[in-house]
This record gives sequence, structure tokens and C-alpha cells, in this order.
Amino acid sequence: MAFEANLSRARIALMLAGCLLFIALGLWMVGAFGEVPSTSRWSPGYVQAVGWAGTVFGGFCAIVAVPRLFQSGVVMRVDTDGIYWRRWSDRVIPWSAIACISIGQMGRQRFVNLFLHDPAAYPSSGILGRVRGVNKAMGYGDIPLNITETDRSFDDLIAAIDHFAPAGLRRR
Repeated sequence: MAFEANLSRARIALMLAGCLLFIALGLWMVGAFGEVPSTSRWSPGYVQAVGWAGTVFGGFCAIVAVPRLFQSGVVMRVDTDGIYWRRWSDRVIPWSAIACISIGQMGRQRFVNLFLHDPAAYPSSGILGRVRGVNKAMGYGDIPLNITETDRSFDDLIAAIDHFAPAGLRRR
């Protein structure tokens, strides 16, 4: 049976709460609720710069998260045809297009890294394609898959890849 992952509204709501916390803390640091917090370690200008960065980052993340609260349908599918990830594009990446699969990690976040034979043949239709080069330079493959905002676990995804991918495709 195919592996399918859908968006988890609970996880997205939790991420949205984190975004709003970033915005609130950033606004506090720029002095929106009174005086700019003072510290002997950092100058007020530095505190304000960090506050603005946090506000912008939190705002960007919130802009991304809110529409996802209202989306439905399969976000990722792994089956005999290959891997479909809606955040990357609306096309299935067939197993024959994948040169290698590895697992990467940044902090506590794990990724499935797809290294493609011809990355240009599977362009992203979303924002992830714009950072493809950065991800590749950091060693995360042509397409780093994550399922943070879905209703499935990373271990479920790995089990599906191990089940459906041709032998020897995944680096261990």
C-alpha cells in the first residue's frame, strides 16, 4: 500500500503559534510595547536589529503557514511510481530519475535527500526551488524532503522508501 501524508492542521497551528511568538518578541525588542529592552551585553541598536529580523522572519513564516491551514489533500506520496511531494511540484519523481537517497539532519530535524540524475528535469514549482542551490551546497541533495507539517512520521516515510525504492538506491 502506498505511503500518503496529508497536512496536519494541529502541527501547522503549532508552527503558526511559534510564528506569532517570533513576531511578538521581535516587536517587544524594537520597543513597540515600551522601551527597548536594555542589556549590558548588547547595544540597543543591536537588540532592535535582532527584533526587526525576528519580526520579519516570523511574519514571513506566518504568511506561509496560514494558507496551509486551509489546504487539503495528499502532500506526499511514495509508491511504485516514485515520490510525489506537492511542496516541490505537481509531478511524480520516478525512481529511475533518482540517483541516490540519503538521510540528512539539521539539529533535530531529519530530511530525506534525493539526488537526481538530471535535476533540471524536475524543477520546483514553488519557493523551495529558489533555495535548491543552497540546499545542494550544504549537502542536502537536489530535493530535501521533510514531513514536519504532515500527519505521518519520518520513520513511516523511511519505511515506505525502503519498501518501494529499487535495491541499493538508499545510502545507509
